[in-house]
Amino acid sequence: MASWSSSPAGSSDKRVSAASVSQGKRYAERWCAARILEGVPLRQAVQRLTAKEEEPAQPKSSAIQLQQERRLSEALKLGSWPAAPEFKG
Repeated sequence: MASWSSSPAGSSDKRVSAASVSQGKRYAERWCAARILEGVPLRQAVQRLTAKEEEPAQPKSSAIQLQQERRLSEALKLGSWPAAPEFKG
């Protein structure tokens, strides 16, 4: 059983126990959301606080780009680039 203690300035000590870590996490999310996003309904505040940013979509590679990536990968595996004599300075 996990327990947390929170005591904002000027208030009495408050102890809360949770039956599991996930229950404690949900309690902490609600507690933070209620204080950070005052005036916002609790459900919306928790959703905003816990929302994960979506990763930007990668643009699709053209056939030429895919071919170039494949060739570069093969060249690196074979060790022919940049160690080839024509690339040495």
